[in-house]
Amino acid sequence: MKKRYFAGAAVAAMILTAGMATTSFADWSQQNGKWYYYNDNNGRLVRNDWVCSKDAWYYMDYNGVMQTNSLIDDTYYVNENGVMITNTWKYINNSRWNESGWRYFGANGKAYTNGWKQINDVWYHFTDSVLDIGWVEIDGKIYHLEDSGAMTTGWRKLADREDDWGEYWYYFNSSGKLIYDGELKISGETYIFDHSGRMLTGWVNESDYTSTGRDDLSNSDVNALRYFRSGGQQMNGWRYMASPDDAEENWYYFKDGRAYSTSYKTTEACGYGIAKIKGETYCFDKKGRMKTGLVELSDGRKFYFDSDGKMKTGRIVVNDDNHDNEVFYFTTSGSIGTRGDGFTGVKDGSLYENGRLVSAEEGMKYEKVTVDGKTYVVNESGKVKTSGTVTDADGVKYKITKDQNGGYKVEVSW
Repeated sequence: MKKRYFAGAAVAAMILTAGMATTSFADWSQQNGKWYYYNDNNGRLVRNDWVCSKDAWYYMDYNGVMQTNSLIDDTYYVNENGVMITNTWKYINNSRWNESGWRYFGANGKAYTNGWKQINDVWYHFTDSVLDIGWVEIDGKIYHLEDSGAMTTGWRKLADREDDWGEYWYYFNSSGKLIYDGELKISGETYIFDHSGRMLTGWVNESDYTSTGRDDLSNSDVNALRYFRSGGQQMNGWRYMASPDDAEENWYYFKDGRAYSTSYKTTEACGYGIAKIKGETYCFDKKGRMKTGLVELSDGRKFYFDSDGKMKTGRIVVNDDNHDNEVFYFTTSGSIGTRGDGFTGVKDGSLYENGRLVSAEEGMKYEKVTVDGKTYVVNESGKVKTSGTVTDADGVKYKITKDQNGGYKVEVSW
């Protein structure tokens, strides 16, 4: 910008500030409501140039007319008094060139052009001097600029940036860059974001970022999925919730977003996974569902878990769809996967087979039975007769004596 100085600047400035009164003074002249400036050195009309009145700059066009409310050289702006503006925002409607929008004119009067600029501690981005808003891609990185133009940081709920269908939560780091394609720990919590940067919730397959509520995961292996709460945080601990296919609800236990199952964080035991959690032992199937009640493994062993999923040991009365107040005994010692299995043999005078109490048929008083290759005589309460002679309801007599192997010899007579 060429700078021209003129005499009587202070007085001329007062005249202009007062609203360009229809008078002429020093080098200024008003004709037909328009202001002109004559060079104080040679008296010639100033054209296509700037003139300065102390701290204010004015622009005279090709015809020598002072410009007002105009963008000059796509770089400067003069207000309604013709004064070049500085350190301020201005919305300019330039529909002819489709460049309407906000511009910021700096201390030297020039509009910021391209790139990032920090104004009053806030970052903005400009393209061809026009303030950018909304989603922008800059040097291969994705950013979002508010309606004010301010660079977005932190969490923001926005319309889908690809198809404007629905709203999603997005996260922008301290540099304004959108986080996408992976997980990030924020304030101690882990979140996951897909290819578009959308925060995902529910069951998530991180291999392709499909998730429940948006995609069909009915055929997914639970071991390939992680779960994220409605707030986006990775799930840890217990949760009662729908299965990946929404077919049912059950209790699951999560560590780092993954559900305990036969393949994760448990001791595999013939088709089930057994794990100790905060001092209690629980059982999970291959789909991650916590099991309750009597659980029979593929090798025939039985375990029992109460309604809260906790393993029970010792003498237990089982009452469910398949057992009507039946007595069981489960081992009280051993390692994970063996402790709690159904006991076979004599315990506290009673006989058990795979945990189930073995007793004489109701009304028979006594009955001869074989368990684990050994012969016993038991009463209707499951107590083992260790010696002497007893008679059942049919008149059959059983004479019981101990053999040299610690077992019992049973002689039958009528």
